[in-house]
Amino acid sequence: MISRSEFIKLTSLLCFEALRPTNMQAYNDSGSNIYLSAGFKEGKHYSLCGISSSGRELYSIDLPTRGHAIAINQKTNECAIIARSPGNYVYIFDVKSGSITNKIICNSDFHYYGHGFYSCDGRWLYTSENEYESGKGFLGIYDSHHSYQLVKRIYTNGIGPHEIVLLKDGKTAAIANGGILTHPDTGNTKLNLQDMVSKLTYVNLETGNLVAENELLPEYKFMSIRHLDVSSENKVALAMQYQGSGNKPNPLVGLSDINNGIKFFDTPIEVIYRMQNYCGSICFDSSGNFLAVSNPRGGMITFWKVQNRSFYSLMEIKDGCGVSQSDEPNTFCISNGYGDLFKYWPIEHKKEKLKNNVKMTGWDNHLKLYLYF
Repeated sequence: MISRSEFIKLTSLLCFEALRPTNMQAYNDSGSNIYLSAGFKEGKHYSLCGISSSGRELYSIDLPTRGHAIAINQKTNECAIIARSPGNYVYIFDVKSGSITNKIICNSDFHYYGHGFYSCDGRWLYTSENEYESGKGFLGIYDSHHSYQLVKRIYTNGIGPHEIVLLKDGKTAAIANGGILTHPDTGNTKLNLQDMVSKLTYVNLETGNLVAENELLPEYKFMSIRHLDVSSENKVALAMQYQGSGNKPNPLVGLSDINNGIKFFDTPIEVIYRMQNYCGSICFDSSGNFLAVSNPRGGMITFWKVQNRSFYSLMEIKDGCGVSQSDEPNTFCISNGYGDLFKYWPIEHKKEKLKNNVKMTGWDNHLKLYLYF
């Protein structure tokens, strides 16, 4: 629980006049889904954009530093854009209008890792966080019914938690403990590579207890589990980044669930080398049959068949990193660092660039789809 002085500090920061988004257009695509991503305008102008499913920019929100990932609250139409690590802010905004409705500033001995999710009932926002002094990872829990007051933190049973996802039972979180120790005084410098331990943990959100954990084998010592997605069948897909030296080929895509360890996907050796030991994002399609994994260093998006854990195909794209479900099965939306948006059908090997009026000069790492109900 936070102290009284921390609570007073936090609430004073939250008492501000709601900001208006810039370049806002009237949202009249009633019933249309919305794509959300942080990015850049004119080089170093950081923004969050809402884009219609046809590619039209609906609004743009100014950000103080680079944003990272978006958490969506389907119960209230609120969303949270979380600062890139080692960031200290979360902006809460209305997904329809783009109006900022609240803001969280992390207390001074913690920072955000850039990812989060909302509880099924929409009340609680969970974020992945780092405690400076201990270097331990935590989930911060914020109450949306009380101006996003910090309620408590839960230990992730690891170091460097990055992406976190909620399982379908509504009470268990899967956590990508990347194992990399950092400190804001040294930015993103990796301080413990020789001793890093990366693992996927499952934590009960009600009790804070560890439910299960999948630790990588010693032969994969320098692999960092970074990004996750969860299917409707509670399968957790994971994408990794290699932290060692050289170009040793390593499996980078895996599948797990709460009762089983990590099982890697079969990958042709030439694809492994092209991935350059780095995955940027991972996403199931809406059917759960396909996975998309971005490999921006390799200039491609890779697609994977979930049923038999096998490589399926790839799409060539320069600096493509953001991947999201599309509004139809077996289809994805993809963003890149040049401000482009694409829709892609892996079965048909069909790529369609969305014609849009979005003024972003580059998209950041993650793309999210808000489903209109």
